[in-house]
Amino acid sequence: MPDQFAAALAKLRDQLKMFGKDPASFPNALVTMFMYITEDKFETERVLSETLTGLLNRPVDQLRERLLVGSPEVCAKKLAAYKTTGVQRVFVWPIKDEIEQLRSFQEKVAPLIDR
Repeated sequence: MPDQFAAALAKLRDQLKMFGKDPASFPNALVTMFMYITEDKFETERVLSETLTGLLNRPVDQLRERLLVGSPEVCAKKLAAYKTTGVQRVFVWPIKDEIEQLRSFQEKVAPLIDR
């Protein structure tokens, strides 16, 4: 969640300052963000409940909030929230149809993030 990332990043930056390091020169990333882009709400719920819930052993509501599963607009909104907190990179992991999912991300999600 963006607020948890922001808190962890603030703590890291404080630690870097304590050791005489410039926090601005220290890169950060969010690893690993599972991803499945679809306009189909049924498919979104199926991927969350049938695939990711068992894989990650987390409640479906928690996964729905955190992961890039859903429409391009929903995914872009989540990424924009992370970007606002200072995330520099996000490592995405497509659930299936990897090449098509990465193409969808590039064509449909990425252009919406900075709008």
